[in-house]
Amino acid sequence: MVIGLSGGSLFLLAGFFSLLPWAVSGAMAGVLLGSWFGGEIKKRLDGANHEGKGDQGGKIQEESRA
Repeated sequence: MVIGLSGGSLFLLAGFFSLLPWAVSGAMAGVLLGSWFGGEIKKRLDGANHEGKGDQGGKIQEESRA
């Protein structure tokens, strides 16, 4: 995860300072930063799904007992 964030930032800086063409640095930065953002979103969604399943399971069991 850290590689995606730092690597993407470095490629953006390389494009900004004209060390690499924007077509190259932008594409590489997009891939690296996209994987980092995707991983962060996945972690949040997995955490929300994990918490949500436990709450709903308890409610369903209580309703079935009544």
